[in-house]
Amino acid sequence: MYLGDLANTCKLGLQCYSWLMTSVDPLLEERCRAAGGTVCGETEAYAVAKELMKTWPHTQLPGFDFLIEWSNIYCAREETWYNDLVIEAFTTTLSAKYGKNKTIFLPQLQLPDTNEGNRVPEATREALEKATEDYIFLPINLNSSHWACIVVDNVKGALMCYDSVDKRTHPEAPAGDCERDYQHNAHRFRSNDDAQPDIER
Repeated sequence: MYLGDLANTCKLGLQCYSWLMTSVDPLLEERCRAAGGTVCGETEAYAVAKELMKTWPHTQLPGFDFLIEWSNIYCAREETWYNDLVIEAFTTTLSAKYGKNKTIFLPQLQLPDTNEGNRVPEATREALEKATEDYIFLPINLNSSHWACIVVDNVKGALMCYDSVDKRTHPEAPAGDCERDYQHNAHRFRSNDDAQPDIER
């Protein structure tokens, strides 16, 4: 079993390496030249690909305050689902990069919640109510199926649900619950006095 899992992990690692070098690396080079620059040495994609190939899959990725291994990022390529740890690592990276602007990233949610009467956890509600930032990003796992992102725009008093999957194939997706919760608590969120919350999907 272990050898089979390891073989599959290495296969995914090679696929990720191939994606980085055939799709991402040329794109970065093209953007660099379009901006009037020249590619000297390694691109970021090549540096990651090279590190990927020389690192044991179960080595911990540096720079995060939670356990994430190199093997967790092997799903990072086109036409694949990203796993939970990659989503958490992505939002952590964005928070570190843009932490000084007017955006806050809340902890990710898993829905549907076991408490049907309170689909959004109380801790998340409190964080929303206390947030003074203009924009709030909330990664949300829909029905253990896929990841989407809810964005609260406190300037316009709007809530948007960005979901790359056709929602008609996920009739239990809780976007409606989030909308109703936002409408119910909109008076508590910082928004324009005359603005009514708008919902986009």
